Amino acid sequence: MRQARRVVLLTLLGLTLVVVAYWTVIFFSQRSLMYPAPPVGGMPERPGPVQQVWLEIPGAKVEAWYLPAASRDPAPLLIYTHGNGELIDLWPPAFAVPQSWGVAALLVEYPGYGRSTGVPTQTSITDASLAAYDWAVKQPGVDPKRIVAHGRDKLRLGAHSGRRDRRVGPLAPAVSLEAAVILVGDLIPFRPMAAIAGAVVGLLLVGLWFALPMWRAGRDRSA
Repeated sequence: MRQARRVVLLTLLGLTLVVVAYWTVIFFSQRSLMYPAPPVGGMPERPGPVQQVWLEIPGAKVEAWYLPAASRDPAPLLIYTHGNGELIDLWPPAFAVPQSWGVAALLVEYPGYGRSTGVPTQTSITDASLAAYDWAVKQPGVDPKRIVAHGRDKLRLGAHSGRRDRRVGPLAPAVSLEAAVILVGDLIPFRPMAAIAGAVVGLLLVGLWFALPMWRAGRDRSA
């Protein structure tokens, strides 16, 4: 009986340590998993017609690239926010056709990505999207009534979040989301700290299961 209890205890202890170690690694590496910023080195150079814009947000300066329309003034504008594993440097060629149609584009970087300062968070990303809209409506070449905000990938929620919780005024009349989720927390099906807490509770219960017979045996001997 004692041998069986010892095997069970060692097995459960080993599994608990594995679970705790796994979720500890996930917990401390979650930022790099959510925001895998690619290096700037080796990226295409900014095309000549593209205007570099610096957006001021609390504690950071965020880069954006303005791609003017080939014709039409003022022009409709697409505020484009890329995915969490990309940089704005990659996207100007994709907007050549819309530009030829007379549509301008504003590519907004993540805070902390590329040449931008700051740290990427849901709040700072939303701030950058709001700052991009505020900049765009003041431009004489942009029609403020025809601005569309498009967010790509799971984490690029600035346009959507800003539309729901605008702190300065109304955001873009139209918003488009591609492969997006409403909350960053929806990306994490399990909570690391909850898993660790569950493993610790399980280990304590196993310890009690082994300790109670010993306590009863000691009580009987003393009696």
